[in-house]
Amino acid sequence: MIEIAKGAKRTVVDYKLSRYAGYLIVQNADSRKEAVALGQTYFAIQTRKQELSELEYSLLTEEEKRLYQRNLIKKGNHSLN
Repeated sequence: MIEIAKGAKRTVVDYKLSRYAGYLIVQNADSRKEAVALGQTYFAIQTRKQELSELEYSLLTEEEKRLYQRNLIKKGNHSLN
């Protein structure tokens, strides 16, 4: 319930969006709105982080890649535990 004009209340439905749905909405919304501008900045930063990590990964030797993957699996197994 939210409060609207003159103290009346109205039921509002909440939606849970996937990350991709949020991305599409933010990218196609009016960037003059603060929340949209913040969302666009967030996704731009995350994209750049992913690009950098892929570049760094491609520069690793095969042995370093193997150890990196092994460490990821170890962390994943630990969180499942």
